[in-house]
Amino acid sequence: MARAKSVQAVYDAFGAHYDAMMCDPAESSWNRVLERPAMAALLQKIVRKKDVADIGCGSGIFTIILKKWGAKTVVGVDFSKTLLKIAHERHPDLLFQYGTATKTGLQSGMFDVVTSSMILHYLKNLDAHFHEVRRILKSGGIYVFSCHHPLFQAYGGDPFRGNVTANGIQYLPNHPYQWKMMKKLHLHGYCHPFEQLSESLTKEGFTIEKIREPTWKKKQDSRLPDEYALISHFPPFLIVQSRKL
Repeated sequence: MARAKSVQAVYDAFGAHYDAMMCDPAESSWNRVLERPAMAALLQKIVRKKDVADIGCGSGIFTIILKKWGAKTVVGVDFSKTLLKIAHERHPDLLFQYGTATKTGLQSGMFDVVTSSMILHYLKNLDAHFHEVRRILKSGGIYVFSCHHPLFQAYGGDPFRGNVTANGIQYLPNHPYQWKMMKKLHLHGYCHPFEQLSESLTKEGFTIEKIREPTWKKKQDSRLPDEYALISHFPPFLIVQSRKL
């Protein structure tokens, strides 16, 4: 709980700086060229005319994209009041509300699709999160999420260019680690190996339908000249599509 409060406090204090970074094509390059396109490939066709919840929506960067793809309704949920304020001001036509990954405050069985982008590494209790997602999904509903790739973490990389340790982190369930983002945000996370992810999803009544591990293929692209050698061989993100049984 203390770690979760610490992360929440960081985003409340530096939410405006974080939003600026995520909106900057240069600073958000890994998300922009790898994570978001991989999420889009799974979600773009299935959200049309559907009721969608975006958990961990932040300032609504991905929430508005879901709406543009033709979702019937979209609700964004986040635990940072700073980021929610930005989301409300930027997208007054969309619904955003306070909630956490385990207590969204959303009604049961209301959504066809639930998404979350890069929040699982903040959670120690995956079961509680997947249980909450199952609760708000309709029967047969789809949950698509992205997270730090567990093997990339163990290798020693970091999608946010921070330093974990010189030799990566231990590839163990819920192994805690810390990193810096934007040189000033000290954040806490947990490693979730493939076994833990799959068993937690299965335990909470999901079946895994698709897994994506995007790597960067465009060697000559000037946007990522110094990072090609790393992210062309080690996918920094894991994207999973699962379905409520």
